[in-house]
Amino acid sequence: MKLKNPLSADELEQQIAAASNIKDEEISTSDIQPLTDDSFKKAIFNPYYKPVKKQLTVRLDAVLIEWLKGQGKGYQTRLNDILKKAMIDDLKHN
Repeated sequence: MKLKNPLSADELEQQIAAASNIKDEEISTSDIQPLTDDSFKKAIFNPYYKPVKKQLTVRLDAVLIEWLKGQGKGYQTRLNDILKKAMIDDLKHN
């Protein structure tokens, strides 16, 4: 189902231009609660986010491939998760 915009293209363009001309200092953020560590603990993962994947050829030790495949379907996803965790851990320590 396609949603219809109640504004014409010209009206929409005018509203976008008007909003673009507002200075940051003129925008009231008084009704926005400050973010805390607790806010992020309650955050929900965006179910629509899909990271960009790139195809790549790598050479791995046979024992690694057997270990990954031995855990069932999804060995490439598991490998990606292992590498992503290692990357995050490395970034935290740098």
